[in-house]
Amino acid sequence: MHPTITRKDALQTRVPAGFKIYPSDVEPSEPLLLREIPIVSGSEIADAKADSDYRTNEPVVAFRFNSAAKQRFADFTAHNIDHSFAIVLDDRVISVLVIKQPITLGIGQISGRFTVAEAERLAATLKSGACRPHS
Repeated sequence: MHPTITRKDALQTRVPAGFKIYPSDVEPSEPLLLREIPIVSGSEIADAKADSDYRTNEPVVAFRFNSAAKQRFADFTAHNIDHSFAIVLDDRVISVLVIKQPITLGIGQISGRFTVAEAERLAATLKSGACRPHS
């Protein structure tokens, strides 16, 4: 998972070493400049499932990292409150999220105007181990 920078910002200079421009499937579908090496990989997600937020009853995706990724993700989220990160699958951005609080226990939830079907699809993608959170 990585902070996001727009392609427009990157193209005003040069793409920095260690970064790559990824096409985005997220509205407004503007490509994003992300670090090439993800903070955690999909294979480090121990579990993911569609769920409901207990306060709003809206669909969310609950996830849990394995022990190898837990501390790395905790450090990343603690230092990036109110910054965005992207979830990348097959070299395409499939979701952009904002860190609202540190995720220190290795578990968390992704919320944001999902339908139940979208939450189920994202959970299945995360659980498959195929995606890579970037900043």
